[in-house]
Amino acid sequence: MSEILSAEKWLYTVLNNDTQLKAKAKGIYSGLVPSGTAFPLVYITLQRQDADLITNGAHRVWATLHYAVRAVDETGSWGSDLKAIADRIDAVLHAASGSSSEGTVYECVREQPFAIVEQADGRQFRHLGGLYQLRVI
Repeated sequence: MSEILSAEKWLYTVLNNDTQLKAKAKGIYSGLVPSGTAFPLVYITLQRQDADLITNGAHRVWATLHYAVRAVDETGSWGSDLKAIADRIDAVLHAASGSSSEGTVYECVREQPFAIVEQADGRQFRHLGGLYQLRVI
């Protein structure tokens, strides 16, 4: 079983089911964002994996995964809907848990804020959100 698939399916489902978030973001993506995609959007990326929690008898309790989940907009300022989307992401994910058809997320908590600015092909993109720790089995 892949805990990464469980985590990403759960993240996508929880975010996609939130009507307030969907009213502001044009889509939710992990991996590559297709060319021509409308902004602002929500972007999910795996940042790192910690060692599994193993008990006596080699019983795996859970995998700990860290994801950056953030609003992304093509903009030259921190205005637009970035803050509103980032705040809603945090309201939906922080201290959440649940299951998908792939597995169970026992806990999702924000570890720290996340913000970057990047430039590609003369276009400026701003990312605002958080780094979230998920414990998954």
